[in-house]
Amino acid sequence: MQHRGISTESITASAIAITKQDGLASLTMPKIAKALGIKSQSLYNHVSNLNEVKTNMSIALFSALKTRLLEDLVGLTGKAAIKAYFTIFYAFCLEYKQFYEIFFLPGKENSDKLDQSFHAVIQILHQLLAGMIADSEQIQLYKRTLLSAFVGFVLNDRNHFFQDGKTQGKEALDDILNLVIQGIK
Repeated sequence: MQHRGISTESITASAIAITKQDGLASLTMPKIAKALGIKSQSLYNHVSNLNEVKTNMSIALFSALKTRLLEDLVGLTGKAAIKAYFTIFYAFCLEYKQFYEIFFLPGKENSDKLDQSFHAVIQILHQLLAGMIADSEQIQLYKRTLLSAFVGFVLNDRNHFFQDGKTQGKEALDDILNLVIQGIK
């Protein structure tokens, strides 16, 4: 018997709320069940395990990021749009700082939905680059370079590896983006 109001979406929303409050390491099926007011065993009517919940969290986060990017990039083009893309992405990462593991190392499950939600976020960057660069190989190269620099920056920033007294946080990200973006013709 399924409880009224309990769904994969409500489980995912509860898991996100728990993680935002207590961190990803504290996320368990019993905690999710308690937040939903059900027994742990009832969760298994909707999800097979905690890894599936984490995959669903990744999908929900990528979907939310895509929405935010599409809303906040309206009217921007060129290098300003590319810089804004990563500024928005960085702000999202800071807002959801407890989710780095599932955001940058998403899901242990094979999931077409996860792949689609991730690629939808990357497709926005692709479209921004395509508006400036005609050569598809150059687009791919810039996309990989920008994403690699961004992910590396966020992970190093989060782990405080850049505590050298120099520019930190968003200012440091801006310096890195400017260095890479200036090469786009």
